[in-house]
Amino acid sequence: MGFYDNTLAVKVGMLFFLLLGAAIFSIRYGAGKGSVKETCRWIIFMGCVMRIGYLLYTPCTMRGHDLWELTPDACGKAGYVLQIAVNGQLPPGYELQYYQQPLFFILGGLWAKGVNVLLTLRGQSDFLVLADVSRWVACVASCLILPVASRLFDLFEIRDYGKCFGMMLVSFSPVFYLMGGWIGEDSLLVLFMALALLVTGYYEKQPSYKNIILLALIYGFGMMTKISMAVPALYTAYVFGKMLWKEMHKGKLLKQFALFAVISLPLGLWFNVRNLILYGQPLFYVLKQDVEGSLYTGGSSYIARFLLPDIGNLLRTPYANPLDDYNLVSYLLKSELFGEFTYQVPAWIPVILLFLHVMINLCIIWYLIKIWRKRERWEYSRKLLIWYAGILVFSAFSYLTNPFGCTMDYRYYAVLSVVKGLLWGQFLEQREEKKSWFSRIGVSFPAFWKTVTVLFSGFSMLMYLMV
Repeated sequence: MGFYDNTLAVKVGMLFFLLLGAAIFSIRYGAGKGSVKETCRWIIFMGCVMRIGYLLYTPCTMRGHDLWELTPDACGKAGYVLQIAVNGQLPPGYELQYYQQPLFFILGGLWAKGVNVLLTLRGQSDFLVLADVSRWVACVASCLILPVASRLFDLFEIRDYGKCFGMMLVSFSPVFYLMGGWIGEDSLLVLFMALALLVTGYYEKQPSYKNIILLALIYGFGMMTKISMAVPALYTAYVFGKMLWKEMHKGKLLKQFALFAVISLPLGLWFNVRNLILYGQPLFYVLKQDVEGSLYTGGSSYIARFLLPDIGNLLRTPYANPLDDYNLVSYLLKSELFGEFTYQVPAWIPVILLFLHVMINLCIIWYLIKIWRKRERWEYSRKLLIWYAGILVFSAFSYLTNPFGCTMDYRYYAVLSVVKGLLWGQFLEQREEKKSWFSRIGVSFPAFWKTVTVLFSGFSMLMYLMV
């Protein structure tokens, strides 16, 4: 449709829908019809506008990862998709990106194959267009994360306006724009991770065969997307163990757990077994980086890499650089907003966005310390604390075992944004302490952080309307 030749038209269209959504919501809110449920629907709508708009004005060759040549015989992610779209077969080996789990590439390749019929009739079919079309799978997955996150808020009984502001963090976290706009499995993986956490909660409340089958399918397809789906599986295993310990009718649970294994394991591991048999690929193989390459960071100390944020690096530039950076905390903060890329926008926009982002993350850490010490809403807060800490431990372990700049990229751990949204919503629903320093200077504590959230969302949209 020529969008890449006229990105201004796309961005004007995005701005129109964003302003239209905001205007309709404001009118209904002023008329007393702006319920929390409706507010969240408009937040989800605007988040989808940003994701779809970013996809439409960004070609697949811009800001991607491991794309490489746009031919079916190339061993990058584009070649993986084209192998399926053009030749109708899985990769003949496990070289380079061919080792990746296949679900995203199967869906992307089949979608491209179907669209190719229309493209051929118009004389527009080529490898670039076919590869580009496959990104719609990533974009749809990125959009679907939003209603799943909304259900998670309900599961945690965050139903007041804390839900609205928590959903704003999930809707306007730029990592989801980026993941929905490149060829890769990252957004699909986050969708399955969020679904797994949600349905684990449903199953814990109601251990039915329906819920266990749904959970098994989620884990099976999630493992078929990426092996790191094993991270939320640790939490689900903990819930299974806790239920088995407390439940009187252990026989029923054991049957359900056996059914879970029978469904999820073949779905999740068939590709690994196939490659082991056909090509001798180790069962849980991950492509190794070159320790002599420019991305290696193992020469820096553990303290510099893990324990403290690199304040100087944060002040020097808002952008992450996999060739020079080595501090995990700083890299996660930056790459959640901008990936591993730089942008031609006025410098003050990303600086302010990063500053607001750091403020929110520091407040979330303070809130986690508070709930640990005071055990406030412990039933729900403990789960969020476990999820938050577990994902951070996973990121640190990944970087420890693979000390390379690219390993720090937030896209591998982006489900953390959903958890942070839940924590933020829960935090904003807390009552203001009477003796807080905010109240002493005449500023409402919740109102201040709600304003920060709105500013963060506004600068996120502004940034990605200008790139």
